[in-house]
Amino acid sequence: GFRKLNLKNEKVVLNNGKSKCIADVFLEEQKTVIEFQHSKISSEVFNRRNKFYTSMGYKVVWLFDLTEDHDNQRVYETNRRNQLSF
Repeated sequence: GFRKLNLKNEKVVLNNGKSKCIADVFLEEQKTVIEFQHSKISSEVFNRRNKFYTSMGYKVVWLFDLTEDHDNQRVYETNRRNQLSF
């Protein structure tokens, strides 16, 4: 079931000594960062954040809001196992 997150897990600043990122949700015991992405994001920023978190030993889970893209027919379901296409 869904478990409410503690505020201490939200918007956590992680610093590797060279740079920092703000994780939307940081689950320290699970070594996992969860990023919620509503707005557009460049592949450069996406890759930079992934590299930052994984270099520190964390798994990264991204949750994308594709509602607008789907409504504008930029995302659609294909017949192959209900995969999304962009």
